[in-house]
Amino acid sequence: MSLRILIDLQGAQCGSRHRGIGRYSLALTKGIARNSGEHQVFILLNGLFSDSIADIQQAFGDLLSEDRFLVLTSTGPVAEVSSEGNSWRRRTAEILREHVIDTLSPDVVLITSMIEGAQDDTITSVGILQTSVAVAAILYDLIPLMDPATYIGADAPRRWYDGKIDSLRRADHLFGISQATTNDGIRLLQIPPERISNISSAADDSFTSAAVDPTHSAFVAKRFGIVRKYLMHSSAFEARKNFQGLIRAYAGLPKSLRSQYQLVLVCKLDNSGRNELNNLASSVGLSSGDMVLTGFVPDEDLIALYSACHLFVFPSFQEGFGLPALEAMCCGTPTIGSNAASIPEVIGRDDALFDPKSVVEMTSLISRALRDTDFYESLKVHAKTQAAKFSWDRTALRVVEGLERLCSRRRALSDNPSDDPP
Repeated sequence: MSLRILIDLQGAQCGSRHRGIGRYSLALTKGIARNSGEHQVFILLNGLFSDSIADIQQAFGDLLSEDRFLVLTSTGPVAEVSSEGNSWRRRTAEILREHVIDTLSPDVVLITSMIEGAQDDTITSVGILQTSVAVAAILYDLIPLMDPATYIGADAPRRWYDGKIDSLRRADHLFGISQATTNDGIRLLQIPPERISNISSAADDSFTSAAVDPTHSAFVAKRFGIVRKYLMHSSAFEARKNFQGLIRAYAGLPKSLRSQYQLVLVCKLDNSGRNELNNLASSVGLSSGDMVLTGFVPDEDLIALYSACHLFVFPSFQEGFGLPALEAMCCGTPTIGSNAASIPEVIGRDDALFDPKSVVEMTSLISRALRDTDFYESLKVHAKTQAAKFSWDRTALRVVEGLERLCSRRRALSDNPSDDPP
């Protein structure tokens, strides 16, 4: 069965373009193009993000010809939360997009990121118009649904988010980026298990210590004030990432041990966030130079930091997947992390996990990794073995197979309408 697959790649164009969702959307779509077999793959882009179109087309190289890229032209702006005056344009654009997709008549459309468009011109919706086109979408996480007070807040953002959640519920199939996220979809969205599946994730091929120039690593370390071996954590600065717990856990190490290792926190920080972490470090007795706050770093520097890191610690309370832990392991770095959400799937080793709510437990596991040579060396071996289990080709094949099953079921129901559920 040959399918015409239309991939809505706005996830790699919008406000998430340079974040994890943007990278995931682009890498997954390239993986699908590589592993499409007899299927035809087309890409739908949003003309309101005109500055991204050429870059995305170039990213596919010889995988897809130029005629496989379709650009939706709509009147903007359509950002839903930033201006109430955008509402009519947004609704018109959503109807237009669904109508265009229906007219193109692909067998299935895959939406790479549904929950976008609050502050930018992303246009996504499901089910405004009736269509015979099957719709699938990637589910990254439902963290705002679990903690709306922190992540949604006011009435307008909440209406926007609820609308996106309704679209996810109307999709014919969802692809969760981890088993934990897939389970959340079943539990929180009340999606039947047969309509959602785990496709996992992967790290970019550039995340490997083999490509690191020692001279560059030394330069990066000097620039950030890293003067001894170090523990590292990398993520966005949010409460769920548990930077504060890690600082307290590091401070709980004996001074004799702490004096051998710095704590390097890689995250983009504004002045308020930087002051918050520095004040916490001072209050728990850390000395100047014990903790390094790098601010934002480009991938080349991030890979160098991962590769030279003695121990990567990932203490998050909640993650859709937990990519930094995988990136660290891809660079051969011994990695420990919390036993919450999807992180155990990524780390893949029970004795490398701690309760993120317990500073004492976190300190204890860090101390063991730093003092127990056999345990540390086993973490180093495990990092490479575990990292090898993840690849974009594997994830892409899961999506292609899922789309095939979805379209086969729909064709079977169409051929036998009496089999339709009541």
